[in-house]
Amino acid sequence: MRTAANLMIVFLTGICTSHAGTSLPVSGQVLDYMARPVVGAEVVVYERERGVGNDYTVKRVGPIVQTDVHGRFKLEIESLSQYDTFIVARKPGLAMAWDGLNYSSHTLSQGEFLLVLEKSCTQTGRVVDHWGQPVKDATVQILPKTS
Repeated sequence: MRTAANLMIVFLTGICTSHAGTSLPVSGQVLDYMARPVVGAEVVVYERERGVGNDYTVKRVGPIVQTDVHGRFKLEIESLSQYDTFIVARKPGLAMAWDGLNYSSHTLSQGEFLLVLEKSCTQTGRVVDHWGQPVKDATVQILPKTS
């Protein structure tokens, strides 16, 4: 499991490839930082695709579902490759959580995920160039260091 205060796009690598056209069940639970079920959290699965050169695009490979009163979710995905597929959970007021579909060995056999939404926070700082000068209108996104 991985968490981030603000997650734009995360890229993961795994170890397995699924067969084209195979439907894969994905289920689990979303909890908050106090281990309480998160009702109504959005859960979605994305797959990274290689574009031209070193560019990548990301596509959704299943429906966007919401967690139930116990924080549980269940969905079916169509993924051509589990190599770069990841699951993301979010709920306004909490930080996003994510995990790779094939990031740890237990996910293949059980297809069960536990995603924990941490407290959200604010990051502040300055964006400077290599001379230490401020960069005007810079776009900033926060990613986990493991990305």
